[in-house]
Amino acid sequence: MDGSEPKYLNSPPGGMFDKSRILYAMDKARTHIRKDGAVIVEGYMDALRHTKPDLRT
Repeated sequence: MDGSEPKYLNSPPGGMFDKSRILYAMDKARTHIRKDGAVIVEGYMDALRHTKPDLRT
């Protein structure tokens, strides 16, 4: 990649959901967020990458 093209091509917003309003893995993290706070990442791949035994999601 020479930097002239986007790293990822995302689909445009549609009627089903607005990606700018979604917090991925929120259903799994809600209880821990209330107790410990949260780290917000950019997208679902980042959320998956940060899922490991010592980091609760």
